[in-house]
Amino acid sequence: MKADDPNKSSNNRGGGFVDEVDQEAPEESGKVVAPVEPPELEKPPSDDDFEDLTSPLPEDVFSLLYVCKPCGFTCIYCILVFMVQASIIFLIMADLLKNGTAHNPLSVPPGVNVEVTLAQAVSMLLAVSTQTNLLTAISRMSLGQSYDHAYVLTMNPNATHADYWISTILQMFVGLAMLVDSFILNMQSTSVLTLMLNFAALAFISEVQQTFFWIAKNGYISRTVEEDTRLVTNFQIPRHFHKASNPYLPYLKRVLFGLITGLLLFFYGMLAQQQMSGKFICNQLVAQFGDEIRPDLAFYSGIFLQKEGELYNGRAVYEDAKKKGAYFAYCKEEQAWTFSGLVDLGEAKLVNGTATAQATSMNACNYWAKSQATATYDIIESYQQPWLVRDYLANQTNQVDHFVLACNDCEGNRASQDCSGHGTCDNNQCVCNEGRIGVNCEYPIPCPRLALDTRTEPLPYAEGGLFVPPTDYELLTYGNDSIPILVYNKPVYFARLGKSGVPVTVIMFTGRRWGLFLNLEFYDANELQQLKENLHTYLPVDFHTFYSTHKVYFFTDPMDLGSPSDGASPVDLQWYHSRKLLNLGTRSLYRVDHNQPTNTVFLCPVCQPVVNNCLNGGTCVTPEFDESNLIEYLTVEGTCNCTDGFVGEMCERQQNCYEEMAQCYNGGNCTISTGSCSCPFPHAGKLCQYRMSDEFIGVYTQSLVDSGQISEENAIEALNLTIGPQS
Repeated sequence: MKADDPNKSSNNRGGGFVDEVDQEAPEESGKVVAPVEPPELEKPPSDDDFEDLTSPLPEDVFSLLYVCKPCGFTCIYCILVFMVQASIIFLIMADLLKNGTAHNPLSVPPGVNVEVTLAQAVSMLLAVSTQTNLLTAISRMSLGQSYDHAYVLTMNPNATHADYWISTILQMFVGLAMLVDSFILNMQSTSVLTLMLNFAALAFISEVQQTFFWIAKNGYISRTVEEDTRLVTNFQIPRHFHKASNPYLPYLKRVLFGLITGLLLFFYGMLAQQQMSGKFICNQLVAQFGDEIRPDLAFYSGIFLQKEGELYNGRAVYEDAKKKGAYFAYCKEEQAWTFSGLVDLGEAKLVNGTATAQATSMNACNYWAKSQATATYDIIESYQQPWLVRDYLANQTNQVDHFVLACNDCEGNRASQDCSGHGTCDNNQCVCNEGRIGVNCEYPIPCPRLALDTRTEPLPYAEGGLFVPPTDYELLTYGNDSIPILVYNKPVYFARLGKSGVPVTVIMFTGRRWGLFLNLEFYDANELQQLKENLHTYLPVDFHTFYSTHKVYFFTDPMDLGSPSDGASPVDLQWYHSRKLLNLGTRSLYRVDHNQPTNTVFLCPVCQPVVNNCLNGGTCVTPEFDESNLIEYLTVEGTCNCTDGFVGEMCERQQNCYEEMAQCYNGGNCTISTGSCSCPFPHAGKLCQYRMSDEFIGVYTQSLVDSGQISEENAIEALNLTIGPQS
């Protein structure tokens, strides 16, 4: 609108202008006073400028929520659409996070190739740009700081300031949630194709509310909702003309856009760096190898630690915790995870029965065992398929006879390890409660002694007739403490030979089986305490059977991780002779000889009321203790009082009639050849200590009559003598 007189006051859409009056300069005392210049008028907006001062509403459900009648059908429709979209977003988020742990809450894969890394970086740059809900909400926030609320109400009394901000906040919420989903999906992608498909799927979900607006606009919901959509289409929001009131307002959108993009890239960079440094893979492995094809591999069973900050072929390296030069790494040539070492037994040559082994530098492709072909960055995933082992004698590769590989982290509960509920995790190591041992505190304190199960036979002469192993062994502990010394995370038992107590036989775990060693180094250790100190020095925590110069004379059945036989002592395991496999310089490699089993089993001779009670009706006699103390009740050590006819430290064996202090009861006669008594009817048992029940006697006698072994008259006579006259 133009003013008729430029010197008159004028008002227009842009705002008011000041009234002005022409004035002449007054004259004082003949002096001429300069006229006062009128203030420069602000240029009013033209009709063309008016379009620039209005903003249309985006055609979406959130704009519809802004202009519709509160609590009306359209409002309910908009809220339902919001809830549907939000539900989809959070269902996706829950699914993405369901496998997360405290160690890796976003389930970021352990590693990706360079192509995926570049695609992730590009998608992070584009993520904010493709989130229309987020960008629209940012624009609405900027517009909300400048539009004319009063004027809008004159056009639509339902479009209140509060409704505007409620719809804006809801749209911002959806946009940010979608951005979080997009971020997590990008971080979890392991291929470029997967990443792009995920990106497209999220873009579709982001447009759900616009799809529902289109449905309403075209009359698929109701006429009322359709009419409200026209309000959105025709609605123009006017702004205040005085831009000088907030000169920084035009920059709000740019600042928010840049800030969100910057934060997204920052978190991506942080997680990508952690991914490349191996933070999202297992830090501590536990491995156990079989010993049928490669007996030496079983000796390398144990804990393997990730070498911090060191990658090999883009993947982590796990080194033997005992620092003996064995490691898991990835070989690109084989496209597989491998197990190898600095001592190259894979290329060992037999020269006059002696294998030559050369020290080598780290080479994952010169392997002892390997996985199936895989590109995974997580070695645990390779365990899903059988591993292969290189047989250095047959010069061929076979499927490994036994192999266990698991994550042993307790920090972050990656492998559901919680120290078995009997310890606490400190710096990714389990600190066990009193009375527990094992890398995961999975075992109770083992039996303090081992004794021969007298139902079996003592171990025979060792190879060469050098010695007969003892039948009773003691747990090796630290000094006078009850804490056992551990080798391969299991306790050690020892016994002294001869009157002087030397040499010493030692029973300890070798990786998969328990072995019996003869130690000739301690002839001067006549005192028990000195002997224990010497053994403690000789058997540090990094003791390694493969590098030991001592012969293993006997092996047990395998004690496989996670199997029913897994335990903290060799109780109830059968023993076998060993045999020499090959010479390795100054030492020899031994393996179990399945063709020479022994009839030997050890048991725990210390009874406990709950976990190791006496057999065959024996009574466990324990020292006095407070019965209210459950821990003491479960760990108290006692001895067995056996019922008549049973002997052994756990009452495990029926006594032979010819043994000292033994006798046949109830008129029985000892048969020397069998060690059992010949019992008169109706008594039974090895020493005739039992009497058959009357019911059993009747049934048994009738069976003899029915089979024709005795006559009915003889049966009645026998019954009259045993259970009384028969009618």
